[in-house]
Amino acid sequence: MRFSNALPRSNRRRTRVPRLSSLLVIAGCVAFVVAAVFLLDRFLNPTESRAEGQPDGRSAATKGMATMDRMVLYFNLSKDGYAAPSLDLPEVETGKRISLASFHGRPVVLLFGSFGCDLFCAQARELEKLYQKFKDRAAFVFVYVAEPGHDIPELRTAFAGVDPGPAGRRERARLGRKAFGMTMPTVLDTDDFATMLAYEAAPKRFVCVDKEGHIAYDAGRGVPGKWDLAAIERYLNQWLN
Repeated sequence: MRFSNALPRSNRRRTRVPRLSSLLVIAGCVAFVVAAVFLLDRFLNPTESRAEGQPDGRSAATKGMATMDRMVLYFNLSKDGYAAPSLDLPEVETGKRISLASFHGRPVVLLFGSFGCDLFCAQARELEKLYQKFKDRAAFVFVYVAEPGHDIPELRTAFAGVDPGPAGRRERARLGRKAFGMTMPTVLDTDDFATMLAYEAAPKRFVCVDKEGHIAYDAGRGVPGKWDLAAIERYLNQWLN
């Protein structure tokens, strides 16, 4: 009696299915790697969108940015041109309400952050310098959002005796402004942080809104590092000319 090592035809057919599935998985992995390499190259080597001698604002701002900030900016480009979420909040010193709609016809820089964020505090004085330089060309509004709760040695004395909970947010915003010498108009987000959530601005964000109320530029959150303020300044010079 002769025995054959060959599989029955029905078994041969079944072995083809797993082999085909394996090939599809391998092809998918290769495509993923190629796409990842392409995106990484875009992050590390952003291309200019205009001819030489005609730089646009975004390419000027992204040039020299930290890789993480460029990645955040790249993924937020879809927001450019969209209507900025509404904003109507009380100013921390006077209680007077400030709305985004009231600036229609004027460019607006929205700065989101808090004095409970170590990264924001590290750049607070530089942000004030930016405000002083451009305040005559654009309106600035600092939106005080949720506090991450970082220990800021420079503010320990100022915050001593202030309610550490939500009830003390307005007072911390006022005292923090004074400690860092910030003079730009500052509004307090609501207790449910609706504005922060609308702009996805936790723990901080830097957004420019054009005269028509559309998002013109989104510098991202500036985490885990910091905002490249020199790059942002180049953008503002382009945008506000």
